[in-house]
Amino acid sequence: MFGKRRPSPRGFILLLGLLVVASVTAITAVLSRTVFRGIFIARQLNASLPAYFAAETGIERALLHVKDSRVLNQQLSTTITSVNTTMSRPPLADPQATYGVSAGPTESLVYGLDEDASVTIDFFNPDNLTAGAGVDALEIDALDATPAPDLNSPWLEVSYVEFTPGASLGLGSDAASTFISTDAANPVNTRLAVGTCGAGSCLPACLTPFATDKVYRVRIKALFDDATQVRITPYDGDNCSTAPADTIVPLQSRIVLTATGRYWGGTERVQQVVTASMNWLTPASPLFDYTLFSEATLEKR
Repeated sequence: MFGKRRPSPRGFILLLGLLVVASVTAITAVLSRTVFRGIFIARQLNASLPAYFAAETGIERALLHVKDSRVLNQQLSTTITSVNTTMSRPPLADPQATYGVSAGPTESLVYGLDEDASVTIDFFNPDNLTAGAGVDALEIDALDATPAPDLNSPWLEVSYVEFTPGASLGLGSDAASTFISTDAANPVNTRLAVGTCGAGSCLPACLTPFATDKVYRVRIKALFDDATQVRITPYDGDNCSTAPADTIVPLQSRIVLTATGRYWGGTERVQQVVTASMNWLTPASPLFDYTLFSEATLEKR
């Protein structure tokens, strides 16, 4: 009688050894990848910081330049040209950080509005107070900041007042009193639904009650809920589209500063951008100071 042969433990030891080696190899590969990725991110971060600080320095100098231009009563177009010609810095040699600043009007504005919050935008040319704004239509779009399962959907209330450039207010011969309201007591209101359509119009919407030879103060208010990515784009035609014929009208009452910080060090090439957008006149303009959109009925007692 032959007894049963016992399995050799060497086979199990070999298999166990292979499993251990495979596990160690896999862990080493993961750790190596993590370490190298961490080093790469750290290098990028170290390069990004001086680039960001350079951009921040550029935007601060540009804001100071704008403030000085306002004090000297310079035109907006003159200030834009000055920023573009005197504040541009070409990239320096390794490993230095530098910046470049550009200025110009913007073609659209983007806001985030909490419920019942509003923003007011002026459409006029601060360099020529007797000219119209050139706006024939406004395209307005937005997103629901708190979509489903939130039951509320925001609406946008768009109010505007129209002015005729060149008309006298009877406040003197100063150029700052050359606008008159044609309907200041009763602004035109339009309500637009964001997301699900309600009784009003859906977004994006193209509002066309404007005329290119007029100037406007427009208020956009979020109702019932928060709205995000509220975008306002002016056009010179009624289609709110660059095809076939309409073109976007730059917002001449605002100046946009863009500072690009660069860091060139060794093999690192990093850029950071900081932007600032503001009304050219602060407050928006004395032309519009007497035009307010009331939130409630005023009672005189």
